[in-house]
Amino acid sequence: MTTTNYNLPTIDGTMTGDIPRDMNALANGVDSALKVVNDTLSAQLAETAMKINALYTFQDAWTAWQKNDFFPIGFFGDSTIDGTGTTGWTENSVGFLNRSPNAFPYVLEQMIKSETGTTYNISYNFGFAGQNSTWAAANIGSVLASFPGIKMLGLGFGINDRLFYDNPHDFYVAFYNNIEQMIIYCYSHNIQPFLLTTQPTMEPSTSMPAYPNRNNEIINSVANRVKQDLARAYKLELVDVNKYASGFLSSYKDGNIVTDVIPDKLHFGDRGHKYIADLLFAHFCPRVLFLDRDSEVVEIVNRINKCDIDEHYVVGSEVPASPNNTPNTKVFYNFGDGNQRVLANFYMFSNDYYSVDIAYDEASKNNTVTVRNPLLVTFNGGPNQSIAHCATKATDSEFSSPGLSLESRIGKSKLGLNRIIVYTNSSLCSFGGIIFNRQEQRMYTDTLYDIPADSFNLLHGKKLNTRKESLYKIKIDSNVREEDVIKIDLYSKSTEGISIALSNQSAVLEKIDIGVSQQLVGNVSLGQQVRNLDIYVKLSADRIDVYLTPLLTTAVLSYVFKDGTNRGCGRLLNSVVLLAAAGYVQSGTYLKVTGELLYAR
Repeated sequence: MTTTNYNLPTIDGTMTGDIPRDMNALANGVDSALKVVNDTLSAQLAETAMKINALYTFQDAWTAWQKNDFFPIGFFGDSTIDGTGTTGWTENSVGFLNRSPNAFPYVLEQMIKSETGTTYNISYNFGFAGQNSTWAAANIGSVLASFPGIKMLGLGFGINDRLFYDNPHDFYVAFYNNIEQMIIYCYSHNIQPFLLTTQPTMEPSTSMPAYPNRNNEIINSVANRVKQDLARAYKLELVDVNKYASGFLSSYKDGNIVTDVIPDKLHFGDRGHKYIADLLFAHFCPRVLFLDRDSEVVEIVNRINKCDIDEHYVVGSEVPASPNNTPNTKVFYNFGDGNQRVLANFYMFSNDYYSVDIAYDEASKNNTVTVRNPLLVTFNGGPNQSIAHCATKATDSEFSSPGLSLESRIGKSKLGLNRIIVYTNSSLCSFGGIIFNRQEQRMYTDTLYDIPADSFNLLHGKKLNTRKESLYKIKIDSNVREEDVIKIDLYSKSTEGISIALSNQSAVLEKIDIGVSQQLVGNVSLGQQVRNLDIYVKLSADRIDVYLTPLLTTAVLSYVFKDGTNRGCGRLLNSVVLLAAAGYVQSGTYLKVTGELLYAR
């Protein structure tokens, strides 16, 4: 093509030279250049879109299973996914459908089937013992070839990868590239990837010189950091298995030993895989409340609750007038029939132990006989418990507005997934929600009703070891009549300790000494009925001090134990006795006692 030299100004004002004289050729050249630019931009836009837009989410999977659509998910990793060492384990191979019954993919599938009703096998185990991410990136296509229709794939790996590199930098670069290759492969095959941090191990490090990076710090500072970085870059859902399972290992104390969870210090056993299945279920199921922070009180609200209660049965279902008036599934209603109704149905996932209480209200009272109707609770698959009551006047027409708010204990949460169902088959119903409290801070006892004359040890006493000084706040609430006298052990050690005797208009602190009560403090006027009485009990290694105000200025009672020590053998709030009444107390009489740890030092 013939050219001529034109001096044309460039953007910066300098002159440039040869351009085509043939304007058609010029146009064609421009088109070609634009095409290259457009192709480049399209590729960049595609890459950007891939990093922003998810094909599917955990929510999509859950709703598909609820519709009984075929929506399979898979888990791709090493022996910690394969289930090596679990009961009934079968080693995986490419093209083989692994159904090891105690590996978490299968356990998770059974949980999903039970909750959603899907009839498909939807959780595939692509764990390969001894393999790493380099092998996985090269073989992901052949691994998935026999299983068309996979919608989502969880990418693991990282434990074995640390064995192949001399330093963390090379490990990070190679591992990042391998996981990213698998992410891109998934997107290019219409599969939504998500990421799993590695299962924790009990191997802090190794003495083998051949593996300088075989330690837990490298797992977290490299492998898990890569997962976190890629989750941010590609906007992927991340299940932090390491975080939750590490907490599980460090605080596991349900009457078992750590080897029940991780028998060989490297591979989780049946109990550990069940925990991981619970954790994954909690991420897929939208009706799970996560308690992984310092929560003191959490009320169950409508966002995770599944119940049978119509809107007009719910107190406060209208838009709240202020932020503190949050609408909950709080029921105070006379249904007029005995049909069974579910009030709460949800899951809670926790890495700590909580006392679990049920909240409800009683109606305002007069001198008429009250009636009690139980709420029924199924907690973690156990038998139904009739543990809470709503109080009403004898005339149903007066069952109109909530009164005193009460709580009763359901039990202690376990580490991991907890299931709570509350229902009623009574006509009169009061339900205010579920409350979780850390046991170290707050210890709720049962609320007692219609106390018989021979009542002993009805409270769930807390055994204490008072090597350190500790202060407890005891709250007492009751509606005892003037002729009723109830004695509660505030703190007892064998045959000595301190109790409080309650009547309608007074409270008397007493010393327990060889089975004989000796009154040490006179009457304390409490008004018409025992209401919101606060007592502060300070325990030390050899003594008890009791105060009636939180200022702790003057003890109303001090007692030094006879043997000079109180270590490990005392109980807080252990028993209650009805001292004086004509037979049984009046129907509807209740006693509520709680103990709260204020400090231990």
